[in-house]
Amino acid sequence: MSAFARFDPLLQEKIVHRLGWSRLRPVQELAATAILDGNNCIVLAPTAGGKTEASIFPVLSGCLTHQEHTGTRRNFNLSLSSINLM
Repeated sequence: MSAFARFDPLLQEKIVHRLGWSRLRPVQELAATAILDGNNCIVLAPTAGGKTEASIFPVLSGCLTHQEHTGTRRNFNLSLSSINLM
């Protein structure tokens, strides 16, 4: 099963309809699979290669799927250079 298929249905819908994506890029698929499986990973890809989405989509999916408080913590470090604030 693909990582995309494992995402929460609401997140899948937003990715398809808001971003216009029908699937993840290969680096995103690999990283998301590792994260969804509970593994740590480092995502290496060129500029605009999808690193931010590769790491945030599984986290968002987990938050949507487990909305009730389960005692689980999620720590996400995001480079400010990858956020367009303008």
